[in-house]
Order: sequence, then structure tokens, then C-alpha cells
Amino acid sequence: MSTIKLGIDPGVNTGVAKSENKVLTLVTSMDALTAMDFVKAEKESAVANGNKLKVVLEDARLRKWYGPDAAVKKQGAGSIKRDCSMWEDFLKRNDIDYVLVHPMKGYTKRSAADFKKTTKWEGRTNEHGRDAAFLIWGL
Repeated sequence: MSTIKLGIDPGVNTGVAKSENKVLTLVTSMDALTAMDFVKAEKESAVANGNKLKVVLEDARLRKWYGPDAAVKKQGAGSIKRDCSMWEDFLKRNDIDYVLVHPMKGYTKRSAADFKKTTKWEGRTNEHGRDAAFLIWGL
């Protein structure tokens, strides 16, 4: 039995990462509806193959720090918070095991070079995919 983890960083460009037995196998981004279809397909595959699936969702509703330009960041956070609510509803509705985590200061918006050095990931990435990957990296 394999343990599959999916990291989801909600947004217009939803970051999606996958690990199997603690090894990153996918780091990408896609629109939210495509990401939901992907997660649903991963659940179906996990069930069919006797594997365990866990989704780690970055939940902006849990964010307590905003740093410089806090007013601007809080204003933009409203749509992300709505996205997080939609994701949580989707996961519940589809009976998908998940955990909500707060945005991790120091693990978001890291450069591609730093990401590669830290994770040893060789493929191309963008910041959304990297943020999703750090949600599950090493778990």
C-alpha cells in the first residue's frame, strides 16, 4: 500500500503537488476546476489500487500574519478565503481525507533555485506549484 499526498495551494492558479511514499512526483499549477477533477481522479485511483490518499490544503482563513502592505494583502485574501471554503466543501462532499494548514511563513514564494536545492526536484516549477509542494514535502 502506498501513501499518496496531494498539496493544494488554492487560487486562480491553483498549485498542485503530489508525493508517493514521501517522494515528490508532481509539481504544477492549474485552474481550480481542473485541480478538483485531478484530486477526484487521484482518490478514485487510490481506492482502486488499495492506496491511502491525503490532501493537505493551505487554508488562508487560518493566516494570522500579513507583514508589510498588510491592508493590500488582506483585501486580496478575501477571494482566496472563498476558494478555501469551496475546496473544503469539495473535499467533504467527495469524502476525501484532508487536513487544513495555515500558510507557512518562510515556505512560500521561494525561488526555483532554492526549491530545487531543498527538494532535489529537477523539473520546471512556478511559485504556486512550489508552494503546494512545500505543504507535503517530507511528509
